[in-house]
Amino acid sequence: AEVFKNSAVMKGFLNSIIYTVCGVCINLVVTLPTAYALSRDRFGGKKIVTLFYMVTMFFGGGLIPTYLVIRNLHMLNTMWALVLPGCLSVYNMIVARTFFKSNISEELYEAAEIDGAGGFAQFRKINIHMMTPDIFYNFVMAIIGSMQTFTQSYIMTDGGPSNASLFYSLLVYRTAFKQSQMGYSAAMSWILFLIIAALTAFVFKTSD
Repeated sequence: AEVFKNSAVMKGFLNSIIYTVCGVCINLVVTLPTAYALSRDRFGGKKIVTLFYMVTMFFGGGLIPTYLVIRNLHMLNTMWALVLPGCLSVYNMIVARTFFKSNISEELYEAAEIDGAGGFAQFRKINIHMMTPDIFYNFVMAIIGSMQTFTQSYIMTDGGPSNASLFYSLLVYRTAFKQSQMGYSAAMSWILFLIIAALTAFVFKTSD
């Protein structure tokens, strides 16, 4: 009962939802088309993969996000400084590109081109269709992981300024190990578990 009366809990939960929705959606929108283009050896192929990897590591290293946080400490920039490194993950792009290269025959693309299908139609009808199980799995795992995000907020902002980047998991950690309220923290953890379970069940229910 006390958890639902705590404004900080509601703030942390809202921030976690924003991070999850933005991070997961942007990641899918960015990585899948990029992986498709690179799997067809367009735009430089391996050279672009290397460049994409370097840019992502630059973001992941915290240089640009930290600059944004220091430059303008308000909610929009702070949240985006945390969202960008996660949603531009090079790992998902490399996995998708590898799948496209190894599991989709060039004959399918050639047949589609003969039928008049352009690049976007090929991506939608061939790549997305054949990768649906992998997309579904990654989507579910991304939701679960994003809802439990802790490290970015803990290291970069410690939840500030004014709880603008306070995530639910960070609040669970604070409650348990800084305030020594283990029972309260355990209750918060169970609530998070039930929320994640409900979201996962909803995704499975609507997966068709």
